[in-house]
Amino acid sequence: MNTLLALETADTACGVAVWHNDACRAAAHIHRPRVHAARLTPLIQETLAHADLSADQVDAVAVSAGPGSYTGLRIGMSTAKGFAMAQNLPLIPVPTLEAAAYALAPWASPGDLVVPTIDARRNDVFAAAYLRTAGSWSPLVDAGPYDIAALANAVWDATAGEGIIWCTGPGAEKAAAPLRSHDAAQPVAPKIHVVPASHRALSARHVAQRGWTLAHEGVRADARTVEPAYLKAFHGTPSAKSV
Repeated sequence: MNTLLALETADTACGVAVWHNDACRAAAHIHRPRVHAARLTPLIQETLAHADLSADQVDAVAVSAGPGSYTGLRIGMSTAKGFAMAQNLPLIPVPTLEAAAYALAPWASPGDLVVPTIDARRNDVFAAAYLRTAGSWSPLVDAGPYDIAALANAVWDATAGEGIIWCTGPGAEKAAAPLRSHDAAQPVAPKIHVVPASHRALSARHVAQRGWTLAHEGVRADARTVEPAYLKAFHGTPSAKSV
């Protein structure tokens, strides 16, 4: 496998990346809500063109598989499935929070805990926690919807009090607040680090990088039946114009 096409639509960002020979060859993102349906397919075409590649040169498709926005995930997955089936390509579903966490590999040291988060409204976030080890990552808090106070308790219980806790993803500031309350009660230097906003947005580059590894580990999904990992029931909001 030489070329991987990756899609990220789990939150407000609409992103596409082309990973070629273990490096990002091209990527493009639109950081605006509710543009996925109109802009994702043209963005795929534009990004492939920037990479100087055609659709028939793609060897596999990776897609951010959730959790996240119900509508965004549905659009991303259906687009990935359509592309994979049309080109007869393998489809690699990439856990959204896993991709966000693994993106911190250059900064997180062994013993650090990475907590990727996506805002899920009210006091809730989608989150998980991963321990950085010398050669890999270990999941310590399962991916799911959490009240931010319950997440802080779970994360604090999971860490042995060693290393930094990195909060990343679109819900990072929201999730960090109750963690700082735990931290403030400790007689040591603060260890809650919130990744700067410029580096914590969900990115198709991260999906591509993680998808490349998963693809070479043999991860595949049946494009006819795979569904996003919503992890939370969908609740629609009636239009203000509805009667």
